[in-house]
Amino acid sequence: MSSLLGEQAGELGSDHSRWQLYLLAMESDCGCELLFKAVGLEEDMALASAVVVRMIERVEKRDREKWIMQLPVDQRRFAERRASELSVLCEVVDGAMGAREISLQMSEWSDWLQLRVAGRSSSDSVLAVVEELARTKRARRVSGERRNSSNVADLTEPLTFHRPSGNGQAVARI
Repeated sequence: MSSLLGEQAGELGSDHSRWQLYLLAMESDCGCELLFKAVGLEEDMALASAVVVRMIERVEKRDREKWIMQLPVDQRRFAERRASELSVLCEVVDGAMGAREISLQMSEWSDWLQLRVAGRSSSDSVLAVVEELARTKRARRVSGERRNSSNVADLTEPLTFHRPSGNGQAVARI
């Protein structure tokens, strides 16, 4: 793989050296097939998992599962969750999931997903929900900044938030 990428192999016994090589392969058009094979042979499961998670963010949805399958069964949980989150992110960005549905599900989302939605959605109502309900200040700030800096218009849904109140009832704002 190193010769194909035009790099010196270095000490491939070092996880740091292999990670550097894997990073080059991820960025290369010609390195992904070899990287796919290499990750299946990688003995360092943290390194293999990191490669798989990065790759499932870069490949088509239909190819995510084959990357995840390169990990041993007991090492797939995080990669499977990330693949699921990527599917949700695509739904949000494509407009297939609206603000109301997001407000009902967002408490179950990871901080990673909340921040990605804040950074990628172009829907003002979705950004408003994230600005209001996100767990982290960063996701709330990114949503607010994006709402204030762009002329994002979403007239397809009323602006409604659903957050459980102390008594278990939903609170709605328009």
